[in-house]
Amino acid sequence: MKTRKNKSNSTYSISGLIEVEYDTLRAILFSAKRCFPDTYKIGEEYYSNDDFVCTLTGREIEALERLVNEI
Repeated sequence: MKTRKNKSNSTYSISGLIEVEYDTLRAILFSAKRCFPDTYKIGEEYYSNDDFVCTLTGREIEALERLVNEI
């Protein structure tokens, strides 16, 4: 697996994932997505439900959605 940062546009690339790495990333992203329903928004941050995991901003929630949709 390789990660690269493109300094000119501040994007990152991950390449060369093996199947188990991809499956692990997918499982984590799908689990994280289920932790952030809109009803747990307090102010500008979203709080994970059930057992507290973390908070995400609105932009981070949108990024999580894009990642889940892409995978």
